[in-house]
Amino acid sequence: MEFVNFKKAVYKIASQLNYEVQCFEAAGVTPNFHVAKISLPENEIYILCSIDGNWAYSNHFNTNDCHLNFIECDPFSYLLNSYLNISPLSVDQLNLPFNKQSTIDLSNVSESDISYWSPKTLGDTLFNWWD
Repeated sequence: MEFVNFKKAVYKIASQLNYEVQCFEAAGVTPNFHVAKISLPENEIYILCSIDGNWAYSNHFNTNDCHLNFIECDPFSYLLNSYLNISPLSVDQLNLPFNKQSTIDLSNVSESDISYWSPKTLGDTLFNWWD
């Protein structure tokens, strides 16, 4: 998904939920996904979107840290599905052991990256800091 469309979607849904958008970071070589930091009444979350259009949530993100802790955000997921017909990946899906035969589209993941980085989970494969 292009960054401009990611931002539009996040702003639209966050405003519907009265969540405050703190900042955005566009995908690059590293990390390979867009990020939006959102303030909820009780905490902050990070909305993630790969350039392939896979969505997820984490309660931790640091550009230089290379670690995500995937979480669920049901209200945001509900509206994302209602407005854009997008279903974010669940924590269970993201934490599945990596398998090349996954039902998730992995066409943009190169064999050489898989061999070199040896991802443990689907989440590690889709949302990464590989250079």
